[in-house]
Amino acid sequence: MTRTGDELKLNPDSANPTRKKRTVLLTVKNRLIASFLLLLLVPGTLIGTISYRTAAGSIADRLIGSAAENVELVDQTIRQYIQLEMQDVDMLAGQLSSAMIDRKDHQARQLVDGFTSKHPELELLTLGNENGAWMKSPDPGAQEYDPRTRDWYKQTMQSPGQVVVTDPYVSVTSGNVVVTVAKTLQDGKGVVGVNLSLQKLAEIVKNVKIGTEGYVYVLDRTGKFLVHPTNEAGKAAEGAHYEEILKGDAGVVEYVLNGNAKRAAYATNPTTGWKIVGTMEVREVGIATAPILHNTVIVIVSALSVGAVLIFFIIRSITSPLRQLTEASARVSGGDLTETIPIRSGDEFGRLAESFNRMTESLRHVLLELSETSSQLAASSEEMTAGTGQTSQAAERIAGSIQNAARSMDTQTQRAQETARVMEEMSIGVQRIAESAHVIVETSSKTEEDVHNGGETVQQVKRQMTALRDSIDGLAGTIRELTNLSASIREMNEAIADIAGQTNLLSLNAAIEAARAGEQGKGFAVVAHEVRKLADRSSRTADDIHTVIAEMNALMERASAEMDKRVREAADGIAVVLQAESAFRQIEKSTLDVVGQIQDISSITEQMSASSEQVAASAQEMADSFREASGSYVQVAASSQEQLASMEEINGAAEALARMAEQLQRVVERFKL
Repeated sequence: MTRTGDELKLNPDSANPTRKKRTVLLTVKNRLIASFLLLLLVPGTLIGTISYRTAAGSIADRLIGSAAENVELVDQTIRQYIQLEMQDVDMLAGQLSSAMIDRKDHQARQLVDGFTSKHPELELLTLGNENGAWMKSPDPGAQEYDPRTRDWYKQTMQSPGQVVVTDPYVSVTSGNVVVTVAKTLQDGKGVVGVNLSLQKLAEIVKNVKIGTEGYVYVLDRTGKFLVHPTNEAGKAAEGAHYEEILKGDAGVVEYVLNGNAKRAAYATNPTTGWKIVGTMEVREVGIATAPILHNTVIVIVSALSVGAVLIFFIIRSITSPLRQLTEASARVSGGDLTETIPIRSGDEFGRLAESFNRMTESLRHVLLELSETSSQLAASSEEMTAGTGQTSQAAERIAGSIQNAARSMDTQTQRAQETARVMEEMSIGVQRIAESAHVIVETSSKTEEDVHNGGETVQQVKRQMTALRDSIDGLAGTIRELTNLSASIREMNEAIADIAGQTNLLSLNAAIEAARAGEQGKGFAVVAHEVRKLADRSSRTADDIHTVIAEMNALMERASAEMDKRVREAADGIAVVLQAESAFRQIEKSTLDVVGQIQDISSITEQMSASSEQVAASAQEMADSFREASGSYVQVAASSQEQLASMEEINGAAEALARMAEQLQRVVERFKL
């Protein structure tokens, strides 16, 4: 039910505040279907995906593990294959010497022939020494052959006493890929070497399978194929993955060859340095896991089918009671309160139907009581309307009287406030005078301190001027002493100049005498010449000293004059300081007298300020009293106005209540009880 203006109307859609027409996707049935499908699809898909990926990873690991095992197996086979030959060659080399080769020893021939007959994997056994002699088994007959030119011979002679395994090469005799296992003879002057065919090893390697299409191949340390199902022996391996394999000792590489993704596990044979590589096709993992994916899809589809059937019955068991409840609610919203829902189960829907039935029964009782109450309410509202009219008239008379009293009190309040304002302004003026007097007292006190400090400063200046005059007097005496010393230096310099002149004359006379002495006086003449040179230098030095002394005398005379002038100025400064000291003493005395008078004025103004504040406070209290009284009258007047307005509102509410009671009775009549 909603209220519009003064009427009470029944709104059939008030039980449903949302839009009446909903999108089909938001129904309970569709939401339940979506929820159940998600509960089936998401776990099933996740389980299937995880199972498939786990199986694929396991198969891939198993295949690469198989490749690694096959690589290890081939590595052990190569190791055993080569090491057995190395042991046999080591033993054979210890029984042969270079001399046997030179003389084609019959015993050596029997030994090597017997060795080759016991080792059918050998294509050729060769003996060679440093003289170029050689023996072969099987014996090829006469031929031009020098073992010293062969790589295997040179390599073995560079490692005496060690069994050497050469890199694979194509045999000239058979055209097969072979390696030579060789060692120096017991005397170190020759080499025995056997050409070991890799045919048997190739057959073993080619029989190894990894998965259905994977295989094993062997590379030598230079990156050439030794055994490969499609590439010829001796062909260089080209590709980035081959370079990665040759750089590492062991590991796993992934690469693409002829458009096919591949994985390879590799290892390095420590005896030969060869790389044994086991490769597999990545697509074999997908082929092996295809049945798993197929079975997973079948399981998910089966689960969805069974789940769909179960969902259908579950959803129907939920939506059928909901539909009945919706239809019953629609009839109740139309005013039919006799509607009930049959209870067929004891679950939540059965309890909901029971609650719905109790709710409609309660509504019937409420509306019956509401009908009776509305009749009583209409009668009471009419009586209340008559009483409130009389009360309103009395309240109007009281409000008029109170308003007249409030206006008179407002006039008294304004006058009291004006008096309080004047007293307050006077108090503020006196307070400012007191504050100014206090500031003047503080300023005078500070001036007194400044004058006292100034007197002390003048005393200190007088002492400094006296000390300065004494220092200047001492400095003048020092300058006079320097003047006397410079005069002494000048006399000494003149004596030096005289000595230099006399020395020059003596050296001239000595030179003349030496010239007269002829050949015997040459040495003396040289000495006289040097003496004259020294006399000249002494004379020039004396002249320089004379010049410097003259400049010093001039400077000292100027300094002496300046010092006399500073002595006079210092005396004048002391006289001025004495005058300033006397003036400061007179100022200090006057300042003390002024400070005393100002302090008396400050005390009087403080007393005036306190009295004016008391008078202002009394005036303010009187104004506050008038204001409070005026406020009380205003409040009473306002209260009477509010009471009058309330009575009018009550009167209006009573009339509206009567109309609502009538409307309520009409609404109740619309329900089927």
